[in-house]
Amino acid sequence: MKFLERIKYSIYFFLIAIFNLILKFLPFFFFRKIVLQFIGWKIGKNCAIHRGIKITSFKYKCTIGDGTVINKNVLLDNRRGIKIGKNVSISQDVKLYTLGHNYNNSNFNTFGKMIYIEDYVVIFSGAKIMPGTKLEYGSVILPFSLVVKNVKKKNVVGGVPAVKKGMRKSTLTYKLNYKVWFGI
Repeated sequence: MKFLERIKYSIYFFLIAIFNLILKFLPFFFFRKIVLQFIGWKIGKNCAIHRGIKITSFKYKCTIGDGTVINKNVLLDNRRGIKIGKNVSISQDVKLYTLGHNYNNSNFNTFGKMIYIEDYVVIFSGAKIMPGTKLEYGSVILPFSLVVKNVKKKNVVGGVPAVKKGMRKSTLTYKLNYKVWFGI
């Protein structure tokens, strides 16, 4: 990598770090929503995006549906885009990855794809969602799971790698509203 290219990347990542720092300390949901919309994100009504989320790119956008809750310390690796449906619950310390490296490639090339999360999905704490996965309507990801392939409608998955553990049986009509200041 040439010197000027390294400088360009360094400045870009510095700006992202400053942006993430600003997001971390904005005290109100309304302000975080405005700041994210300023960089082109589409955010629905009654969303609760808690403090401490991190993004990785200004280039690729993110769409977040109505009533979705994104708790603190969530990594939204949006380098290939993320689409999140309505009334989705993403617990703290979840990592959504859209880009990675091919360790079998002699050049260690990157690969990536957009992540799709449909309505009423629940992702519990510490879960990791890998590039190109689709979490279908009402699916549940158990704590600390590693999701490497698509999850079918209303399936409950867990483990490393995540495998089917059961099915969600209830009718999903709830509306999330977790706008608790300094909530856990």
